[in-house]
Formats: sequence, structure tokens, C-alpha cells
Amino acid sequence: MSPENTDPLAGLDSIDWSQLSHAYSPANDVPHLLKNLQSADPKVYKTAFDKCWPNIYHHGSRYSASVEAVPFLYALLDSPGTNDRESLLYLIVSLAIGHPDWAVPNGIDIQEWEKHLAGMDPEDRDYAMKELKAYETVERGLSSLLRCLNEDSASMRANATHALAFFQRQSAASRVDLLDRLS
Repeated sequence: MSPENTDPLAGLDSIDWSQLSHAYSPANDVPHLLKNLQSADPKVYKTAFDKCWPNIYHHGSRYSASVEAVPFLYALLDSPGTNDRESLLYLIVSLAIGHPDWAVPNGIDIQEWEKHLAGMDPEDRDYAMKELKAYETVERGLSSLLRCLNEDSASMRANATHALAFFQRQSAASRVDLLDRLS
């Protein structure tokens, strides 16, 4: 979604969240949590974030609701009025790669990941496919991460730069944007 969209959560109610799952149950509560992430009240935001995080990203696990939530998380990240956008950025990156600290030593080898999936037993593949789908959904929204490179906050710029390193298939475009900021 682009930052020009006046409603960051446009389309949220068109998804049948009851048919999706997260860590604890059907994902009926995800739209409410995402809506509360728009709250100007820091307590409402924090409560929603603290419930949303373990629901869609429980101890590194990703779910069908995780994949569907990513575009809305990006839209909230793009919305300047959203509280604690750095935490949203961290959640988005975590949905893609697991805990970012886990991926730092070796990076993300997407071809190896896909080969590993192809060789898995079918009963184990569903969970692993949700991880890959979450990665690919986050990857499709990298324009939001690139916009974060223009933030006033040095921490936000640094976190966005770090996050871009995990998306090798998009490295050419990321490199251009990063180099433009150095000149």
C-alpha cells in the first residue's frame, strides 16, 4: 500500500479472517488488533501490539493470518500517525525471516530454502510453506522499507537498511536506493 492511501486498513474487512489461523485459534481477532494499532492512545496501541505479536508470530512460527496481515502492517508502517513504527518494522521483518538475529550469521538463501521445502515430507511442508509465503509477502512490500530510509529517526533508517539485507532477490533495487542516500 502506498502512504497516500487515506485508510491504511482499506480492505481489511474483505478478508474472511475466520478461515485463517494464528497461534491460538481462528484469526477472528486480527482485524480488531490491526485496527487498534491505529490508535493514537499509546495504551490501546501497546495492548494491541502485545496481542498481535504472539498471535501472528508465536516463537518464530508463522500462520495463514500472518501472511494476510503483512500488507496491513506495511500500510500502518507507511502511516506517519502510527505509534511505535519501529516495532512494526521489526515485526514485519520477523514475519519474513524469523528472529532477525538468527539470520544474521548466514543471511537468507532463498534457493536453498526452496530446495529444502521440495525435499520435505508433505505433512511438514505446510508449516514451512507458511514461512516462505510470509517471506515472499514481506518481500513484495519492500517499497515501504525503502521509504523508511528517508525517516528522520536514525534508528529507523538503520533498521530498514539492516532489513533490506535479507532480501537478496531485491538487492539490485535496494542497492540503488542505499547508494543514492550516500551521495
